[in-house]
Amino acid sequence: MIKEINDILSQFRSCFSRESSFNWFVITVVGFIVRLDHHGVSSVIRWLNLDPGKYTSLLFFFRASSWNLKEIQQKWWQIVLNTCPIIAIKGRYLIVGDGIKKPKKCQGLKDYIRSLTIPVKLHIFTAIILAHWAFLLAG
Repeated sequence: MIKEINDILSQFRSCFSRESSFNWFVITVVGFIVRLDHHGVSSVIRWLNLDPGKYTSLLFFFRASSWNLKEIQQKWWQIVLNTCPIIAIKGRYLIVGDGIKKPKKCQGLKDYIRSLTIPVKLHIFTAIILAHWAFLLAG
């Protein structure tokens, strides 16, 4: 798994004009993967056992001019298209996320889940529901 993560993250190098920014990007992503709490930058520092003095450096990374979020998003989409099987329904890509943390932002999906006759509590069903909902939307 570490090799796979490394192979994916290495593809983002071209999105950064400075190597140090790319290194902070990798640290941040790995920190997001391993942390068990959601207390922002502090979580990344704590769970990777980094020197607490690096907190400010990590904060500066998020405001650095050496990278552009749109470029990173485009690279991620390119990586997904090149490495993952993509399902298209009537010409529209189906993208499934793992769980919905803020359902109020997805009111249509929340209403759809409520309309189901079976109780939906498990994350495993989220992907199935999203796929079914996307199929219905594709009409």
